[in-house]
Amino acid sequence: MPRRRRIPRVAVIGAAAAAIAAAAGILAAVPLETTLEFRIRDRVSRGAVWNATVTIGDRFLRAYYAGGEDSLVFTRLAPGAATLTVSAPNYQTVSVPVTLRRGRNRIAEPIEVIGLQIPELARFIVSEELSGAPPQATIWPLSKEGPAVVNHPALDLWIGARISTQPEGGQAAVRGDTLFAGELEWSWDHSPDALARYRARLPLEAIDQAGAGRFMIDYLLIVPAPLAIERSEVAAIVAAAWTDAGDPAFLRTHLTQYADRFDFYVHTSRNLRRP
Repeated sequence: MPRRRRIPRVAVIGAAAAAIAAAAGILAAVPLETTLEFRIRDRVSRGAVWNATVTIGDRFLRAYYAGGEDSLVFTRLAPGAATLTVSAPNYQTVSVPVTLRRGRNRIAEPIEVIGLQIPELARFIVSEELSGAPPQATIWPLSKEGPAVVNHPALDLWIGARISTQPEGGQAAVRGDTLFAGELEWSWDHSPDALARYRARLPLEAIDQAGAGRFMIDYLLIVPAPLAIERSEVAAIVAAAWTDAGDPAFLRTHLTQYADRFDFYVHTSRNLRRP
């Protein structure tokens, strides 16, 4: 019986190492896929953007309602210098230069886009929910045709309110004692299917002062031109006049002079009672 030839251990190890090296060489020859991960968001709401189109080179993606904390990813990109562009209806277009390296690329900070307008806005209406704590007002932007404008950018509105008693048996337009006059804090509803996005907190203490009697609320809504005026400037222009005015109509002369910087709207809710 012939004797088996013993293969030296060194030879086995050497062959294995050569095989590993060959496999590594094959993997190194296969280029890594170049990707770019990023986020976009509305500058005011810090949430999603409607109908965004993002392009880089000859590649593009469209997102119906995306952004905020959700990441978007381009794959199979070419390494090198490129420009990422984000556009959406009623938003300012933003372009960001990027340098893509082979493999995974990520833009750490969200790309913020600025909403320019609420499209087709003609007026606002307000509905109150007075049984809550705190009571709230839901604010609906309406188009000229009548339907509410639903999918729109978040503009940094200045919302003021004057809460007055409404004398029993008097005319609906007659305002009694002023219970509150000032700015309201508001929040933004991020839900994709929300029909109204702005909700303002009403001052509970002032409403409680009305007791069981009727009261009315005069609202002033300022819609700034985002590229023409800062939110703090709007507050400085409006706050004192709104607080001092005895009737919302008084504001028209004062505010019309700023027509190139913001639009303003007035709404009055009458015959309100605390449940």
